[in-house]
Amino acid sequence: MVRRYNCLTSGQRAAVEQMALRGCSNGEIADTLDIDKSKVAKIGARVRRQGHVGPPSRTGRPPILNRRCLQRLKRLVRGGRYSSLRELTSAWNSGGYKQVSTKMFCRCIHKLGFSSLKPVTKPYVGPINRGKRRHWAREQRGWSNEWNKVLFTDESSYEVRGADKHKRVWRAKGERFFPECLAPSFKSGRETVMVWGGFCAAGRTMLVWVKGRITGASYAEMLLDVVYSEVQVLFGDTESCVLQEDLAPPHTAKVCRAVCKELGYCLLPWVPQSPDFYPIENAWDYLERAIWAMNLQPKIKEDLFQALPDAWDNIPQSYFVSLVDSMPTRMVAVTKTKGFPTKY
Repeated sequence: MVRRYNCLTSGQRAAVEQMALRGCSNGEIADTLDIDKSKVAKIGARVRRQGHVGPPSRTGRPPILNRRCLQRLKRLVRGGRYSSLRELTSAWNSGGYKQVSTKMFCRCIHKLGFSSLKPVTKPYVGPINRGKRRHWAREQRGWSNEWNKVLFTDESSYEVRGADKHKRVWRAKGERFFPECLAPSFKSGRETVMVWGGFCAAGRTMLVWVKGRITGASYAEMLLDVVYSEVQVLFGDTESCVLQEDLAPPHTAKVCRAVCKELGYCLLPWVPQSPDFYPIENAWDYLERAIWAMNLQPKIKEDLFQALPDAWDNIPQSYFVSLVDSMPTRMVAVTKTKGFPTKY
């Protein structure tokens, strides 16, 4: 019987390996698959020697830190998250473990999935406020369509000629202080524009320029005029709207609470230190990015306020709807973190 001496295909090689594992002889395999016996012998010997199918196990220098050492290393890193690489390496070498260099320690940390990154800035939430946040989130977890009735409102200030904190700059070595690589700052004459706005699932309010310092009396006038008219446009009456405000002193002033009661506003109870409950913060960030994306940046307060309402009106309504729809997910996230800050 004439045999074919061409190279084996991947399918033939797999068949040889499986038959060799089942205990078939080289001759039986060669006759069954109609291939050269010498090629079967090489593959069969390797499979019988290893006891499994796959590439041969390669020998080499064992790792300096075994699995148990890596587990200790993980506990060390988690216990000193704000320590430098040199401090962690020194703590490891002084702990009676295998001595490693800083570079080796860095490779092991990366192998465990750790990276040195800038921490996310979040407001501090104490034990009492954590309990309040968990309790509030559990109460609102059953809400679904109820969020469509909520009007989220807040104030935000924008700086004239301020630096865009979202942008990064490409520069080469030695270009750090090139004029085109600098973000200008101004020692004096800082000018800001404070605006009030709000949105709900049905639409958005107009953007109002808040001139001067906002107090309880000035905010009460805003509730009587601006907020009331905007609620009438969006909801038809105050009874169909749930007004959401944070716990800023002007909002919680007695005169403002009296106005809300007189006009029939239904206020959504709120908890302190909870910007992740506050979707309008995402809208303010969207607005800021839109301003800094303009080719001609506003140079004076009047120009800035003229640009802000245009950018506010250009935000897609679908974005506001997505923020409202994210509220149930935010409640679940706060419950899972046991009241600690979330990614929102």
